[in-house]
Amino acid sequence: MNEKINSIKDRFSFIDDITGIGEEITGFLENADGSTAPTFKVDLSKYTGSYGWGNTVIVIDFAWYSKFKPIVDTIVAGMIWITFLWHLYKRIPEIIAGQGMVAADSIKINDNLQNRRDGY
Repeated sequence: MNEKINSIKDRFSFIDDITGIGEEITGFLENADGSTAPTFKVDLSKYTGSYGWGNTVIVIDFAWYSKFKPIVDTIVAGMIWITFLWHLYKRIPEIIAGQGMVAADSIKINDNLQNRRDGY
């Protein structure tokens, strides 16, 4: 039984790499409060070349970004709110009238069904 499991693990060894990437992203998102600067690392311990990279190599280090984070977060949040409010402003007549995209889409669906019945 263990032999079959090991052969499957050998064929799908990339799943361990994907799991590692998922853990890196999870760690990045868990640190969203900004208490420490996030870093992305790549495990090169299995590398057998002549350069001798070591265990892990830092690919991206966001230590430089930590002093800009509050400003950039405020700008991004402001852009998101402005976009939301603009789309809400454009839909005010639909909201007041009590109809909107749902009613328009249902009319299109009904027209398409009628055209199919009529043979168009």
